[in-house]
Amino acid sequence: VLFALGLPRLAGAVSEAGVPDGAVLETLLYLLVAAAGWAVGAEFPLGTRLYGDAGGGVGNAAAVMDAWDHTGAAVGALAAGVLLLPVLGIGGTCAVLGGLKGAGLLLAAAMPRSPGPPCYTGDNARCGGGFPAAESHTG
Repeated sequence: VLFALGLPRLAGAVSEAGVPDGAVLETLLYLLVAAAGWAVGAEFPLGTRLYGDAGGGVGNAAAVMDAWDHTGAAVGALAAGVLLLPVLGIGGTCAVLGGLKGAGLLLAAAMPRSPGPPCYTGDNARCGGGFPAAESHTG
């Protein structure tokens, strides 16, 4: 949401300010990309946790989340490049993507939470389900 809605406004503000040096815009762009990268990086463990709490194992949750991440990236790139940008332009595309990310954030916030961290001790009853207990492999 931050990147999609902030980028057009950032470029417009720097342009209106009459800043002749592109280094300022470039620095602000890097900061915006870093903030967006941090936020997106937080989505993966959150999604994996929510999926794992729904009954999948740790490995299964990570594999499913990675597959959906790549699928979403491919579909999103095609939709943005072929449909959204030609029809809505950059500002409209950023608004649509910001709305989609905001809707995803609301959906994640509305999902039920587990009472605590996943259970790795073998006491699934105490942990309320969650991930299955980690097996110990001693040799």
